[in-house]
Amino acid sequence: MKSSVAKKILFKLFASIFVVSFLCVKIGYAQPFSYLEPSLNYSSVYILDDSYSESWDIPFSFAVGIRTPFYLGDIEARVQGQEYTSKIPNTTDFVSLNITISHLYNVKIYEHLTYTFGIGTGIQRLTDRASGNNESELITMLRMETTLTLKPVSIFVQADYQRIFNYQRQNLIFIGLGLRKKIELPDQIIEFID
Repeated sequence: MKSSVAKKILFKLFASIFVVSFLCVKIGYAQPFSYLEPSLNYSSVYILDDSYSESWDIPFSFAVGIRTPFYLGDIEARVQGQEYTSKIPNTTDFVSLNITISHLYNVKIYEHLTYTFGIGTGIQRLTDRASGNNESELITMLRMETTLTLKPVSIFVQADYQRIFNYQRQNLIFIGLGLRKKIELPDQIIEFID
């Protein structure tokens, strides 16, 4: 019961911050694909559903992504991996690979500090460690991020809420830290893409 109350509170908090952010954003135009920003991040994972948290634990998650400007905001493709470790006997471990794409909006707070929020969708690919069986599920997500830019890299703190559409819905919170590097693309590539 405590988990369902916590889940509702966290979802309402994420949704409220997301809506306020969207209302306050100054949307600016960006040259699509003018640069790329590869990233690496590490997250702690919190399972918000009793049916999952009683049986499995997700100690951490690693992700790699690539972000680029796309007209209004940025788009990001990301691959995230984590392991579901069993807490009880006769329950197998799973490896999860989440492949997502997000549309993100940036709000510059100070010269080197940016707040980012956005939505995303993707696929979770679960592999049973014992049998090797696979299944794929739909993911929807909300993201909030604060980035400190220190040339040539940026450091970011990120919070994701992911809803995974398994037979029993799964709600996860990822809170993590990462690094991103900006790579300017040559004019020839930008002109080719345009």
